[in-house]
Amino acid sequence: MEKKDYLISKIRIIVSSLLLILILSGCSLFIPRRVPKEELLLAHLQSWERFQLDGIAEISVSQFRLRKNIFVIKTHETLNISLFDSGLFGLRPTPFLSIEIDSLVSLNLPAGIDLMMEDIPTESDFLTVKKFNDLLETLKNNSRIIVRDGRFELNNVEFVFNDKMQINLLQYIDDESEIRVQFQYKRDDQLDRINLFVDNNRLVEIIVDSIRYG
Repeated sequence: MEKKDYLISKIRIIVSSLLLILILSGCSLFIPRRVPKEELLLAHLQSWERFQLDGIAEISVSQFRLRKNIFVIKTHETLNISLFDSGLFGLRPTPFLSIEIDSLVSLNLPAGIDLMMEDIPTESDFLTVKKFNDLLETLKNNSRIIVRDGRFELNNVEFVFNDKMQINLLQYIDDESEIRVQFQYKRDDQLDRINLFVDNNRLVEIIVDSIRYG
C-alpha cells in the first residue's frame, strides 16, 4: 500500500512539474514580439501606397458648410476622392463632388458651387500620384532619421510621427500662412480622424468609418 501511495505521489509531482513548465513556457511563447520602430514605420508608409477609405467629411470654406459621405481609393497609379449623399436608407448614393488624380488633376464641382466659394482649388494645389509615391519613397529612404528624431522635414513640410511610427502631423508654415494636417488613431491603431487646419481654422474633418489597405 505504501508503495502504491509512493508511486501516486511521484506521478503527482511529475504531472505538476510538467504543468508548471508548460505554463511558464506558454507565458514566454505568447509574449508579443517587440517590433523594431523602423519596421513599424516602413509598414505604416507602405500602407499608404494602396488603400480604400469610407467615412464622413465635414467641410467649412468661407460661408460654405457641408457634411457628406466620402469615399477615397488610391492605387499605385491613381487617387480618386468622391463626396456624395447616401440617399434614403443608404440606397442609390448621389455624386456631389469628385476629384481624380493621376498625372493630372480632374475636379468636378456641382453647378453653381464655385459662386459660393471664395477660393477654388487649382491643379497646383494637389499632389499628383507620382509625387505622392515619390514622397513615400523619400520618407522610407530616411527611415533611420525619422526613427531617431520622430520627425522629418522636406520642402518646408514637417512630418511628425507618434511612438508607433504613424504619421501624426503634417505642418507647413511660412510668412503668410500655417497649414496643419492632424491624424488621430483608435486604440487598435486604425485611422480614426483627419483634420485640416489653415491658420488655426479647421477647413476639413474626415471621420473614418473603415479603411482597408493593400
